[in-house]
Amino acid sequence: IGNQTLVNLIKKTSLPQSSLFAGPEGIGKKTLALALAAKANCASKSLYDICGHCESCIKASKGNHPDILLWSASKHSIGIEAMRELTRESHYRPFQSSFRIFIVDQAEKMTREAANSILKTLEEPAETNRIILTTAFPDQLLPTIRSRCQLFAFKLLSLEQVIGFLKPQFGQDEAQQRATFSGGSIGKALELNLEVFLEDRARLIEILEKWLAKYSFIELF
Repeated sequence: IGNQTLVNLIKKTSLPQSSLFAGPEGIGKKTLALALAAKANCASKSLYDICGHCESCIKASKGNHPDILLWSASKHSIGIEAMRELTRESHYRPFQSSFRIFIVDQAEKMTREAANSILKTLEEPAETNRIILTTAFPDQLLPTIRSRCQLFAFKLLSLEQVIGFLKPQFGQDEAQQRATFSGGSIGKALELNLEVFLEDRARLIEILEKWLAKYSFIELF
């Protein structure tokens, strides 16, 4: 959802060997990376999208494809052992498909040691490997990491795009409310505890109204 020009461009061309998906949290960077990984190994090569029916697509949708590997932060960081595992896996040829896709989500959470350990892998990946790093904070990545990746910059979604995504699940009214407070992020809209948020908002408005009433009274005298 959203960033359609950029998404279509990536879908219709081959993934660079090392990519950096940068953009705000909750707009679908990891989702797109996983979809592109599935597309790269889909048996239907004539389509610009995954077929969803071949053995490769089915395994990708279940999260157990042997050639699609995902690393995410554990206890607020991505440590060197995780990235050493990526390096080891990068030495193997694809088990079942054309490519091995390595995805590091929230890459800014790599420790300095972890980031340094994959520099050579990013710079000289095997022909059958593709590496995708995703981040909402590209400036927190080492310059040596950024320089080795092709950057794809994603933007926040429009209010209408967020509502359109949420409406089938929540209905028009709640979708409108969630989208209004999401800041253009589907992820934030989905995570929002709307009832608690509205209660807190109502209390804050009440406090402000009392303060304004008191301030106006003082001004009169």
